Amino acid sequence: MPYITDPDRFIALYSIAKKFPGIDKAEDPVFAKTSIFFDPDNLLSKGFFAFLKEALTISADRSFVYIMVDPDPLEGIIRHGERTGTFLQLYDTYPAVGFTTEDTESDYYPTLGGISAPPIVFVASVYAVFPPSLRWWIYGDVELEVAYLHSPYSTVFDRIQAAYGSNVMPVEEVLEAVKRLHEG
Repeated sequence: MPYITDPDRFIALYSIAKKFPGIDKAEDPVFAKTSIFFDPDNLLSKGFFAFLKEALTISADRSFVYIMVDPDPLEGIIRHGERTGTFLQLYDTYPAVGFTTEDTESDYYPTLGGISAPPIVFVASVYAVFPPSLRWWIYGDVELEVAYLHSPYSTVFDRIQAAYGSNVMPVEEVLEAVKRLHEG
């Protein structure tokens, strides 16, 4: 579960993450039917890593990446109203970390939110999680308090949805968040 330090790999992953549709895509009923909506903080909830590993099994992947999408990791982080530097300048790594099926919850939680690790989940206002196959992905907007897991493959989505369980956010709540997005 190393943080990404290679600039070319980070740029490639970041380019993929930037292409995922935002939360406002929930207004599209076809997209919404193949998406699970949830609280973006679930990423750090007990059992979520086990769910991610199950999603990897379903999509026949062996790894996934968590990457900060916003604030723009190439432009710098704003603290107390001032730009303080890029994530790389501040933490000596890019705001992306890879996990494999070999990793455990004991690796996952401290790496994303631990005291000794770069504070990637506490800096990111928007994040993405995805495997190499892109058969599913997660896009989370912390400020809107909505995340989604989407799969464009119905058989993959159905199996992932069954594995996720019932801790989902009703689409009506998501649409309220989208409404706030458009108003603000």
